[in-house]
Amino acid sequence: MKFCFYIFSVLFFISTSCKKDEDTELPSINIIMPENNQSYSVLDTIWIKAKVSDNYNVSSVKYGVTDKDANVVLGVFTKTYNQKDVDFSGYIVISDVRLETGNYSVFVSAFDGANTKKTFNNIYINELPKQLDNIFLANEQSNITNIYELNSENVLDLKLSFNNKFADIGINSYLQFFYILDKSGNLNTFTISNFEQIWQVSGLNNIQTEYNGKMLIYNYLCYVSVKNNNIFAFDINGVQRKSAISSLQAFEPSFFTIQNDFIVSTTYNNSIEPNYIEKFYFETGASQKYYSVDFDVIGIFPLNTNEVVVFGNKNDTIRIAKWNLELAHIQYVDLDCAEKIKAVEKISESKFVFSTENEMFIFDDDLNNYYSIRNDLTADYLFFEELSGNVYCVYQNQIDVIKPPYYNTINTINTPYNTKKIVFNYNR
Repeated sequence: MKFCFYIFSVLFFISTSCKKDEDTELPSINIIMPENNQSYSVLDTIWIKAKVSDNYNVSSVKYGVTDKDANVVLGVFTKTYNQKDVDFSGYIVISDVRLETGNYSVFVSAFDGANTKKTFNNIYINELPKQLDNIFLANEQSNITNIYELNSENVLDLKLSFNNKFADIGINSYLQFFYILDKSGNLNTFTISNFEQIWQVSGLNNIQTEYNGKMLIYNYLCYVSVKNNNIFAFDINGVQRKSAISSLQAFEPSFFTIQNDFIVSTTYNNSIEPNYIEKFYFETGASQKYYSVDFDVIGIFPLNTNEVVVFGNKNDTIRIAKWNLELAHIQYVDLDCAEKIKAVEKISESKFVFSTENEMFIFDDDLNNYYSIRNDLTADYLFFEELSGNVYCVYQNQIDVIKPPYYNTINTINTPYNTKKIVFNYNR
């Protein structure tokens, strides 16, 4: 009995001693640098100093930068210690050239073996000024797609020859990816730096001929139109992440854009059926509404905050359809132009440049009118470079670069074969 009492006393003593020694006190952190609300620019160095202490010992200190949603955007870095008081110092280079202007936070986190304390100081980061890094163009030579870079001296440098007919090309400047879609139904992805292939997705033509797929690059995803009424979205690894299925069987999406919560597409099927425009929920891809349009569609673009505008030809008249996605209402505008529209491109929030067989025009949605800018120029395709405001007018194997506000020609480039598309790569 005495022995049992002795054992109980020892266990009680150990238990109470452990409770007394249990560490429940958080480390203390005082960030000295950077000062709260200090401003930086991308490529700057953030120097960090802090006083860190603990009633026992500081085991480690972590630090990094988070965005306004507490997601880590730079870091995390760790330093180890075994002392009660730490004069911590470190630095972070703002190396992500694609960070956008806004509010961020520097954090310092201390761990004492049992408890963690994290402290934040707010900072403001100014984004790197956007600049044009590369201009690429695609042309077709028989069954071969050639990709050229147009340098600052307007000299063409062949980057890649691809053994398949051209369907579309696209660029993701954030990922520095170059996409090629061919008429055999293959989506090929390359690095922009050296055009090494990263991955390929095949079968997008569903084993059918005359595939004319199109692409749209949005955030980290590449959206591709697929035969038999589908739009697929592929991530950075070529994995399908989203899909939209048209309610119109045997149609192929020919043009599409993203506006608010919707993907808006036009479709065609090379038969006597009319063309359609259709909208899908962005997250689910479910078809929400579609309309038949009584003209041949040439282009589709977002307009204002809740509208899209569709350009095309009805007989010998240029017809424009403005679709209000909230009100599910379509308004038609006919332009009394003597020729059909060949190509159209958006150049501002409310202005569009378009070409007929012999002339170039601007359509101003604010004025609901159009006016001529060149009566000596035409284009099969039009491409807008946002930083300079220049418009690249492609007519067969010639490219005329015209500059606002007078839209005079500043450069003329001759290419070996007919150019199909021009894309622009930016630093972010």
